This record gives sequence, C-alpha cells and structure tokens, in this order.
Amino acid sequence: MLAQSLHLEKKEVWHEYQSCLFEKGIKQPFKQVFRELYLITADERERANRSERYQGHQIQPGQALSLFKSRGWKD
Repeated sequence: MLAQSLHLEKKEVWHEYQSCLFEKGIKQPFKQVFRELYLITADERERANRSERYQGHQIQPGQALSLFKSRGWKD
C-alpha cells in the first residue's frame, strides 16, 4: 500500500504511522511516511501568486545538473 504524507497529515495520523514503522523496524522501499512535507504557510496563502520560502537559497549548479539529467532533462 502506498502512503501519501499529505493525506496522513490531514487525518492527523502521520506521526502514528511513523512510530509504528519505527517500532516494528519496517523499512519502506522508498520514502513515504518519512518523507519531507512542506505545507503552505499563512504568508504563502496571503501571497497566492508567489512564495519566498527559498529566497536567498543557493543551489550547487553541478549537483543540480546531474539531478536534472538523471531525470531526463536536457541542458
């Protein structure tokens, strides 16, 4: 069964799933219950047309290019 972290968060059971998997030592084949979840902030809701969440963050160009290429992007 696949788990979507946003659905678990909305139902307020995400933490319970994480605890259960951790306690039973269950390893997921890919991140589902332990993945990152970026919820919309109140400020982002007010500015529906833009987000400043990552303003000022810098990327590593070589690392980004490798990631994009691995996902089929072309430079």
